[in-house]
Amino acid sequence: AQNSDDEGMGAAARLTYAPLFQTDRVLHFGISGGWREPPDSKTVHFRSKPESNIITDPVTTGRLVDTRDIPGGVNYYTLLGGELAVVYGPLSFQSEYIRAEVDRDLGGDLDFDGYYAYASWFLTGESRNYRPDKGIFDLIVPKKPFSLKSGGLGAWEIGVRFSEIDLSDDAINGGEEQNLTVGLNWYPNAFLRLMANYVDVLELDGGLHNGEAIDLFQLRAQLVY
Repeated sequence: AQNSDDEGMGAAARLTYAPLFQTDRVLHFGISGGWREPPDSKTVHFRSKPESNIITDPVTTGRLVDTRDIPGGVNYYTLLGGELAVVYGPLSFQSEYIRAEVDRDLGGDLDFDGYYAYASWFLTGESRNYRPDKGIFDLIVPKKPFSLKSGGLGAWEIGVRFSEIDLSDDAINGGEEQNLTVGLNWYPNAFLRLMANYVDVLELDGGLHNGEAIDLFQLRAQLVY
């Protein structure tokens, strides 16, 4: 969400629990919540890009779904989220859901939501590295870092992700979007990741980009230091 200035109040919290935690076996649950009071303008703004930052346009700057400033005297909005992650050796599954509820004086209250589901497989046998003290996944450490001398290949991972976000409710026509992403990741070592992703925007219903057909291919590099 984006507000029109830097004023306002908010609070957020997250709680995680891992009933199963082994080197290559993980079961993770999480819940999160937030409360936000907008600034004196009493407006709030929700928008989202697809699984990519390379789309640009002069009106929505790449955000395919966008509520614009929501009128009606917004008093506050709340966020509620749920998390699930499973790791079984080189296989993993992860999903999150989030719901936003907007309380306002005029026009009725509003509800928006979104979720994703992600699955991956390490072709070279690694497992996602889980940090139970923080409830997050950490760096991937290849079993055999890339080396021309020793013949190490690094870690190779393939993944698929489906996501959906709905920013339309009542008279607010922010749009609904569904994305399918297929990716290949290469980790030459624990500090470098090279990524290739193909994103297919399956559906755009409503909003300024209603009915558009968009496909994306992108290459990225990530360095940890």
